[in-house]
Amino acid sequence: MKFISDILKRNNNNFDLLRILCAIMVIFSHSYLLSNSNGLKDPLETLLPFTNMGSVAVKIFFFISGLLVTNSLITNKSTLHFLISRFFRIYPAFIFVVVFAAIVVGPIVTKLDPSSYFSDKATIHYIKDNALFQIAFLLPDVFENNIYKYSVNGSLWTIYYEAASYLFLLSCFMIFGSGNKKISSILCIFIIVTPLMGWNKILFINSDNPDIFLMAPCFALGALLAINKDTIRVSPHLPLGMISLYFFISNELARLMLFYFSICITMLYLASLTFICKLNIKYDISYGIYLWGFLIQQVVYFYMPNLGLHMNQLLCISISIVIGFISCIFIERPSMKIGKSLSHKSLKVRYQ
Repeated sequence: MKFISDILKRNNNNFDLLRILCAIMVIFSHSYLLSNSNGLKDPLETLLPFTNMGSVAVKIFFFISGLLVTNSLITNKSTLHFLISRFFRIYPAFIFVVVFAAIVVGPIVTKLDPSSYFSDKATIHYIKDNALFQIAFLLPDVFENNIYKYSVNGSLWTIYYEAASYLFLLSCFMIFGSGNKKISSILCIFIIVTPLMGWNKILFINSDNPDIFLMAPCFALGALLAINKDTIRVSPHLPLGMISLYFFISNELARLMLFYFSICITMLYLASLTFICKLNIKYDISYGIYLWGFLIQQVVYFYMPNLGLHMNQLLCISISIVIGFISCIFIERPSMKIGKSLSHKSLKVRYQ
């Protein structure tokens, strides 16, 4: 059995592959809402009515994020490095897809003429509000005849919570430091149990929807494992134990949390298996797939409304993988390179 610290070492995990699969799961799950599904439901939702593949994938995203960014913060011990690296990791690609949707996709698919479209306040608000993480969903008369007309890109809202999680983590680091594992662990456990106490609205994720407020506990679970990485071992026994408890607990929310936590730990274990680690992923295209997937699905339905469900899934996933690769090469990697350069310069100034 490996310690978490062993798994976090380079080449000892394949989180990139896991995140890519999760991003594809989100597109697959959304397809039942965004295309001609003929009454079919997400397969996981059919089996387990309390969840779906997209919801599970997002929880895994937050768990992995909590694990990796907390480990990064503990390792580097620099708030400025953390801020710069996180900003250049998520924001450039995020704002690019927002602006692209508003100034390229919108004018092509809207019912309005270009002058009316660009002079409409909703167009400006879409860019401005999303740029400030005040997530806006609609552009004027865009996708009005689609099956799901309530959002241009319905995946962007989670990025706000991702950024909020980073800032919350950084704030705790600045207050308590990285040396006191007990206080940090207690804080993580507190965040994990807040939904069970009915206190989910006191955190930065203020919602009554478990699909939303359970993202924070999943992030905190990842952070807890990173904080105690030298003492916690990963094996199949932990998720199996959680699943066993699932059948002995009557509280529905507690059962739901155990379900998500067991999935997250299982994915952590699988990502550390030797044969999985050997599946070398040169490009982490998961973020690009996730950012563009929903928008691509809306565009595909707009132009091919009669396309069957499975062909729609295949086409949208294929296009998203290509766009994710382009995003990785031409937006994300150059942005992270700039962030790395600025971070190194800030550290040099700090220690001069």
